[in-house]
Amino acid sequence: MTYNLRFSAGDLLIVTDNFKYFGNGVYRAGPRVPGHVTAQMRDFKSGEVFLAISGVKKSSWKDNRQLYLEVMTSAGPRLAWARCFKMKKKEF
Repeated sequence: MTYNLRFSAGDLLIVTDNFKYFGNGVYRAGPRVPGHVTAQMRDFKSGEVFLAISGVKKSSWKDNRQLYLEVMTSAGPRLAWARCFKMKKKEF
């Protein structure tokens, strides 16, 4: 498990610079959890900023126990893989 992806609720996250997807990007960018909506890869573009609604959780064995979190998008809250994001640096 990677410890540099330990985001908590209220953190500002930025999509990584090397984030890419192939095709039209309609496949999911997070786990399937009943009662939640999963984001699609085309919802994220490198450099965009999102607000973390929940802390990082571990997915089931079906998804190789990857880390995921819930972020606020323009379409509402969505589940996404934590590896898509990095912490936004604070500017003083």
